[in-house]
Amino acid sequence: MSAFDKLMHSIVARLPLGLHHWTCAHFPRWALPPSLIIKCEGRHTRTVFEQEARMYEIMKPIQGSVVPVLFGQASFQAGAMLPSTDAHGTPLRALLLSDVGGLPFSSPKLPRFTYEELAPRLEHALQAMHRLGLGHDDIRLDNYHLVGDRIVILDHEFTHTSDPDWAEGEVERSMGMFWQQYSTFLQLLRMYGEENVDKFFQ
Repeated sequence: MSAFDKLMHSIVARLPLGLHHWTCAHFPRWALPPSLIIKCEGRHTRTVFEQEARMYEIMKPIQGSVVPVLFGQASFQAGAMLPSTDAHGTPLRALLLSDVGGLPFSSPKLPRFTYEELAPRLEHALQAMHRLGLGHDDIRLDNYHLVGDRIVILDHEFTHTSDPDWAEGEVERSMGMFWQQYSTFLQLLRMYGEENVDKFFQ
């Protein structure tokens, strides 16, 4: 990134909210962060792609804290290994998402957590989604990142709307599923060591 681009990024970041949104829409080069996650639509995944885009719209209040920020969509030019149109010739799209950083819970580099240490962080993230009427259906260690002292939930193709009357029970079930996977991961770490456990989560 050039010195000029760095200066423009710094200026845009300090703009009032309305002007910042206008700049993001018209001059994304200076509004987007230097590192992005580009999640491409597949030739046969239009429905799934649109579902995830809808979920991010609902999750606007918790973007940047509990889930990644969705900066927008883009069409893309791809090579022979990644087509740029679907079977009907419609251009494929991509979601432009923030790189949340941190480490997934499938990483042996993370500290080891007890249930008592992990549960408040996990419950906070899941409850934030459930307060918006949503549940996360893709519970895998790779989709839960520890970023600082909070958990960020990734991959929302299968996030679904949830009945508020069942939200409390659904949070508990999700926490149970996550802990079952994580405790298995810890057992594998003890049995096979950090250098060998990755093969179980590829």
